[in-house]
Amino acid sequence: FTSVATLTQALTRLAPERIVMEATGVYHFDLAVALVRAGLPACVINPRSYHHFAAMKLSPSRTDVTDAALLAEYGECMKPALWTPPDDACL
Repeated sequence: FTSVATLTQALTRLAPERIVMEATGVYHFDLAVALVRAGLPACVINPRSYHHFAAMKLSPSRTDVTDAALLAEYGECMKPALWTPPDDACL
């Protein structure tokens, strides 16, 4: 996707139950805020939790494809809570 707007439009059409992403420093933040503002169900998870889930699933190789599949499985199994961004005054 070329932009966050393009991604949020595509995801809106798909109407996902959850969009699961790891909290990766500051890199996840803008996307998570944009997803929530678009009315999409963003879940920001702790990377350590995901790491333990991957270890439990015996998934040692980490590529973008395997990470995406494992994050989807994490979302199905763990049902993480929806993320709430800080209010606009804090942003």
